Amino acid sequence: MPKKRKKSKLAPILWIVLGLLLAFYFFYNKFDFKKYLSKFSSNQKENKSFSLPSILSSKSSESSFSSEAKTSYIKVVLYLGLMGEKYVSLVPVEKEILKSNTPLKDTLENLIAFRDEKYLNLIPINTKIRNIWIKDNFVHIDFSDEFNYNSYGVSGYNIQIYQVVYTACQFKNIKGVYFYVEGKPLKYLGGEGFIIQNPVKPYTSLPKFSF
Repeated sequence: MPKKRKKSKLAPILWIVLGLLLAFYFFYNKFDFKKYLSKFSSNQKENKSFSLPSILSSKSSESSFSSEAKTSYIKVVLYLGLMGEKYVSLVPVEKEILKSNTPLKDTLENLIAFRDEKYLNLIPINTKIRNIWIKDNFVHIDFSDEFNYNSYGVSGYNIQIYQVVYTACQFKNIKGVYFYVEGKPLKYLGGEGFIIQNPVKPYTSLPKFSF
């Protein structure tokens, strides 16, 4: 009788162990751990190999952007007045401007806008360039009406005219300037009737003006 009791106690445990073994066997066959591990390791490799080119590409894009930024500016010369004891001298001042398809117009617009404590700019700041074109090596510039008004009299008109002339004539093959205001050829400038003899050409050397 004692032996029969022992067998009855062990039988359920054996069935449980056998069931667990069978469950593990079927589970292992259905879900291939080796296959999963191989996929996981390959994904890790793919992720590593992808991240490196992205960093390199960002660096190369940054370097290409910086090189574009370096080449997107050009140096031009603006002609401004410099006050002396007796005269105002016309002097060249270098400036970097954005590179574009209209460098002459952009340079003249920068000239109009330029203001500095050291230099005199006698072109009225509200002046606009309405139109600009080149014909037979002369540049024709049509200014807005503001170009007419200068509070410095005849000397001021003289300086503002030659500021434009010298700034424009730095460009290749430009020999002089025809001035227009509001679409009409400019004959007189301001209320004092400063005569404009189109085309206006630069002197052989930079001029000085009594002021």
